[in-house]
Amino acid sequence: MAISGALLSMHAAHSQTIANLQNLDFEHATDFQGWTRKAFTVEGSANTSLGGIPGLRPGANPKHSPVSFADLNLTEVAASDSKSAVIRGAAVNDNNNAGLSVPSWGSAVARIHSGTGASPSGTGGSGNRSSGISQTFLVTAADIGKRITFAAAPVLGEPSTPHPDHRQAYFFVSVTNKTKGTTLYTAFNFAGESGVNWQSVSGWKFTGWQLVDVELEAAKVDAGDEITIEVIAAGCADGGHAGYVYLDVPKGLEVVATADKPTYQLHTNPDGSTNVVYTYTYSNTGNTAVDNVTVKPTIPALSSGASGAGNTSFVSVDPSGGTCTGIPAVGDISSSMACNFGTLQPGQSKTFTMTVQVPPGVSADKVINGSYPVSGTGANTIDGPVVRSNLVADMVPDTSKLPSGGGSVGIPYPADASFSCTNQGSTAATNATCSVADLPPGVTAGQCTIAPPTPAINWSQNSLVPAGSTVTCPVSGTPTATPPSPPKVTTGADNDGDPSNNEKALNPEPDVKVDLAGLPHTATVGVPYNGSFTCQNVGTADATLGTSCKVDNLPSGLTLGACTIDPGSATWVAGTAIPVGQTVTCQVGGIPANNKGQHTVDGSTTTTGDTNLGNNTAQTQITVVGVPHVVIDLGGIPPTGTINVPYKGSFTCKNDGSADAPNASCTIANLPSGLTQGACTISPTGSAWSSPADIPEGEVVTCAVSGTPDALGKTTVTGTATDNQATSEVKIGNTPAPTPVPTLSEWSLIGLTSLMAMFGIGRLRRRQH
Repeated sequence: MAISGALLSMHAAHSQTIANLQNLDFEHATDFQGWTRKAFTVEGSANTSLGGIPGLRPGANPKHSPVSFADLNLTEVAASDSKSAVIRGAAVNDNNNAGLSVPSWGSAVARIHSGTGASPSGTGGSGNRSSGISQTFLVTAADIGKRITFAAAPVLGEPSTPHPDHRQAYFFVSVTNKTKGTTLYTAFNFAGESGVNWQSVSGWKFTGWQLVDVELEAAKVDAGDEITIEVIAAGCADGGHAGYVYLDVPKGLEVVATADKPTYQLHTNPDGSTNVVYTYTYSNTGNTAVDNVTVKPTIPALSSGASGAGNTSFVSVDPSGGTCTGIPAVGDISSSMACNFGTLQPGQSKTFTMTVQVPPGVSADKVINGSYPVSGTGANTIDGPVVRSNLVADMVPDTSKLPSGGGSVGIPYPADASFSCTNQGSTAATNATCSVADLPPGVTAGQCTIAPPTPAINWSQNSLVPAGSTVTCPVSGTPTATPPSPPKVTTGADNDGDPSNNEKALNPEPDVKVDLAGLPHTATVGVPYNGSFTCQNVGTADATLGTSCKVDNLPSGLTLGACTIDPGSATWVAGTAIPVGQTVTCQVGGIPANNKGQHTVDGSTTTTGDTNLGNNTAQTQITVVGVPHVVIDLGGIPPTGTINVPYKGSFTCKNDGSADAPNASCTIANLPSGLTQGACTISPTGSAWSSPADIPEGEVVTCAVSGTPDALGKTTVTGTATDNQATSEVKIGNTPAPTPVPTLSEWSLIGLTSLMAMFGIGRLRRRQH
C-alpha cells in the first residue's frame, strides 16, 4: 500500500480545525464517534482471471485502478460484520509491522478491517470480507482553503506466489464532494504494487506511515457542500489473506512530492526517453523545531506488469541548500540517497528537486513515486503520498513523402514514396495502427517497417510501437484514375493520449506548430529577462490567412516583443503569411516584477485551413524568483564626539531585495577607542538579532553604538553588509574651554568704553553738519 492519487497542493502548515469534521484522530472517548462503520463481501471466483477489481483484470480495456467506490466491486452487508476497531495504547497482537509505532500520535489509532493473528491467512481474509468507515460533514465558509490531513499505515497479506493484481488485498481512500458529485481525492494500492516502499515479514506486506493531504479548494468546494471521507481495506479475492490499515493524524514533519506534469504526452529526449522532474516539499507542522531533517528519495518505479527496457533511472538532484549523500550515478536504477536539510522551524516549509528518466521502449502506463520518507530528531518518520504520473502514446501520421493530392494519372510514384506514423509519446503505443485510405487505382501500400531498432524490421498492424519509433510503409504504382476523395493516413493506439492528430489528408494544407522551448524557465525579480518562442509551418501549403503567433499569461513585467521570420529575419506581424517550412521567432523580454512563484505560460498559433490542431498550443512554466539585497547605512552614527563624554548612535542593515536573505551579515569595525557595538534588533518584530542571521524581505536590522571616547583623533568607521560596504568618519575632540564671566570692574570699563564710543560718533556727526 501507499497513498496515491491527485495531490491538490502543498502547504507550509496545517490550517485550523475543520468545523464539522469529527474525531479524525480517533481520540474521542466514544470509539468511531462521527464515523459510520461498514462491512462488505469481496467478489471471488474459481477462475483466477475473474473476481476482485474489474479494472485490473487481464484484458480490461483500458486497464485502470479504481477511482471510485463503484470500481471496487464490493457488496455491502450488515455493519455488525465490520472488523474495524479503535485501539487505545500500543497495538501488539495485531501489529504485523514490527517497525511501526502504533499509535504514533496521541493515545488512539483506528484499524480498518481485521488484523488479528500472526498469520496473513487469518480471519481478515477468509470469507472474502472487507471493512470500511466513512464520514460526511458540512462545509462552512471558514473551512474553504483548509485541509483534510491524516496518515495511513497498511499491513496487507500476500502469498509467497502473489495473486494477480486484481485479486490482491488492498487499501482504498476517497474524498468526494457529495453535493457536486465530484471527487477531490482518490487512492488505491494493492499488496506488493510496484513503486511503493514495501517491507515484508511472514507473508505480510507493510509500509511506514503515509500522508493523505486534501485541500478544500474554493474552486471545487462551496459553503454548504457535503464532503464524504471513505476508507476501505479488504482481504484478497481468493478469501485467504487479510488486509488492514491503521489511521491517525500526524503532528510534526510531512513531505509531499509533485511531478512537473500529471501526464507525459510527449517524450522529452530524442531517443524516446522521458525526463520526469519531482519537486519535494517538506514541512514542519508541529510546534517545536526539528533538527536533522532528512528526506530519502528513492528512484520511482514503472507501473506493475510493464514490459520493455527496464525501470526509471537517476538523472540529477538539486538539494537547494541541503546536503545529499549516497547520490547515485547517472543511469542508476536504485538509490540509497539521503538529503539532510538541518533544522526546520515550526510552520516552515522548503523544497528540493530530483529528476529521473523513463527509458525508451517501455510499455508502462505510469511512473509511480511512492517512497520518500522524511525524518528528524525526535519526530516520527512519515512517507508522502504516492505520485502517479501518466505515460501515454501519441501516434502522429506523416504524408510528406507522398505525391501532393495523391499524384497524377499516368505518372509513377517516386521510388521513395511512403507514409509513416511516429509515436511521439512517452510510452509504447499498444495495439497501434498505421494505414492509408483512398489511394488512386493502380497504387498500393507495401510491407511496413519500424525503426528503431536499427536496422529496421518488419511491422504489422495492431502491434507495439515504442516511444520515438516510426512505422514507415512504402507506396508504389502508377495512378490509373483520380481517386474519388483525397488519400489520407490514419493512425492510433489503445493508449493514444491525443486522438485529435491521428489523421492526415494528402490535400496541401498549412500546419502551424508552436514551440516554447526558447523561454527560460526561471526569471529573477529586477533582472532583465530574455527569451523567445517560435511558430513554424510544418505543413504542405503556405499559411496565408488568419495567422497568429503569441503567448499569454506571462509573469508581470514580461512582454511580447518583435517577431521575425526565417530565412531572412524580416519583420513579421500577425495576419501575414508563413510559407511552408519557414519559422516565426518572437522575442519575450522585460524586467520581472515582484510576483514570485510558478506561472503557466500559454503559447498558441493559428492559421486558416490548419486541420492538425494538436500542435497549435503549448504550455511551459516560468518560475519568478527573488534575490535578497542587504545594504548597510551608517547615517545614524554621529560624525563628532567629545573625549570623556558619553556617545550614542546606531547603524542599520536593510534587506531591500525581493527574497529573504539567509545568514545575512551586518557588522561594523574600527570604532573610536572607548566605543562598542551594542545589541541589534530586527523590525517590525523588535526581536533580538545577531550577525550572521536571516533578514526577511523588507525587514531592517538596527544595531546600537555607544560608549565614552577615551582618545582624541579621527577614525574611519567601516560597516559591512552582505551586499555592500560603507564608511563614515568620526572625530573625537577636546572639551571646549568655558567662556569667562566679566568682573564688576571689567563691566565698568566696558560701559565707559561704550559711552566714549557713542560720544565720538556724536561729535563726528556734528562736524559733518
